[in-house]
Amino acid sequence: MRPWLRIAVLAAAVLPSAAAAQSAFDQRIAHWRISAGGTSCIAFNRPAYELNASPFNALSVRLSKQGRWNFMVHFWPKTFTPDADIPLVFRFGGAKDVRALGKAADEYLVILSSIGASFRGDVANAPKGEMEVRAEGVTGRLYFDVTDAAAVFAALEDCAKTLR
Repeated sequence: MRPWLRIAVLAAAVLPSAAAAQSAFDQRIAHWRISAGGTSCIAFNRPAYELNASPFNALSVRLSKQGRWNFMVHFWPKTFTPDADIPLVFRFGGAKDVRALGKAADEYLVILSSIGASFRGDVANAPKGEMEVRAEGVTGRLYFDVTDAAAVFAALEDCAKTLR
């Protein structure tokens, strides 16, 4: 075998594949999927094939390598004007309301940046595992099963430890 070919074969055998490098962390908890990508980890409450076909009525949580938590609420098409401030109301198990200001990243996606431990605690301890989200001034509400949120947050923290 020629030296340059031998080096290429050896490199291919020793170096991790691109797919392995991109998904070093991949865990499922109930209907959630937690995975690593780049400098953050993300959890989606719906399977990828559903989100690819219809990226609406979904919830995702991102934890960066630096420890910043972001919540993303995927509403319905043509609900928001991109870059607009969006006042949201979260209702946990019908017992507690929490108001938060998000930013429309798209016509259907609102991001809550730098979410603290108190909010994560509200999600994780939602009575009956129920979380309702509504945007002020928008008709309709979204309902999410957050029964496994504490385990999902713990998995995101484990995932973040694997980031370089």
